[in-house]
Amino acid sequence: MTSFCLKVDLLFSALGRWFLAISMPDGASSPFGLDGLCLVTSIELHLTLVLSWC
Repeated sequence: MTSFCLKVDLLFSALGRWFLAISMPDGASSPFGLDGLCLVTSIELHLTLVLSWC
C-alpha cells in the first residue's frame, strides 16, 4: 500500500467515526439515525475498493 493510500484511508476512517459520533450520540434515536450509519458504511465500502486498487 502506498503512503498516499494509507493517508486517504486514515482520513476517511477518522471522518467516518466523527460523523458517526455526531449523528448517533444516543444511538438510533438521533436525527440521522440509520442514514448516518448507512453513509459511514458506504464510505468504508468505497474505501475498501480504493485500497484494493492501490
